[in-house]
Amino acid sequence: GARTWALIIVTGLIGTALPFTLISWAEQHIDSGLAAILMAVMPLVTYLLAHIFTADEKLNAWKSAGIALGMAGIVVLIGPDKLTTLGQDTVGQLAVAAAALCYGINALLARRLAGHPPLTLVAGFMLVSAVATLPASLLADQPWTLAPTLSSVIAIGLLGLLQTALGTVLMMVIVRRQGASFFSQINFLVPLFGVLSGFLFLAELPSVDALLALTMILAGIALARRGAASPAGRPLPKGKG
Repeated sequence: GARTWALIIVTGLIGTALPFTLISWAEQHIDSGLAAILMAVMPLVTYLLAHIFTADEKLNAWKSAGIALGMAGIVVLIGPDKLTTLGQDTVGQLAVAAAALCYGINALLARRLAGHPPLTLVAGFMLVSAVATLPASLLADQPWTLAPTLSSVIAIGLLGLLQTALGTVLMMVIVRRQGASFFSQINFLVPLFGVLSGFLFLAELPSVDALLALTMILAGIALARRGAASPAGRPLPKGKG
């Protein structure tokens, strides 16, 4: 139906094409560990959006406190003084934060597609994303002039098959069973694995401000999770979504 296709198109654009473009551009200017920390705001954004757009995932005092603490962590990470200058590093950090916002919106949109086969939906998301990004890449990057290395090609294949396709299938299954806010809570693992892998494989050393911000964001998520378990913000029962 037209409504389902409209949701698939919007989800493909907001949940795949736009965030991957933002992150790919941003990581030319900031460390992968820093990007991973910024992605941790996704659960907090999802809690806020779920309060506005759903009837059964409302904010309470714990969730509100968690969101406030997490957003304060973002300010510490980026630096209030840098927000006034907006150099490439700062714009890169804001781009990753915008990608996290896209993923939060995506989780809520996925909830509205519950009832359709996950593999079919993911195929639709991937198709929409490819159709949207291919013309843009032809205009902006002129891919016929590039000479990617074998490791770059392998990385693209892994990103497409695992982190995008398989990850989206898992997202659809989890959102259908447990709700958007529950799904968003898994993002607290992203900064941990991101900082660790950046240190092990790319020799990236997080700054003191980054570690402080990570602590604040994870503490905010913990507060929000406590709110999600309270009567005013209890997650959806299994099978409801």
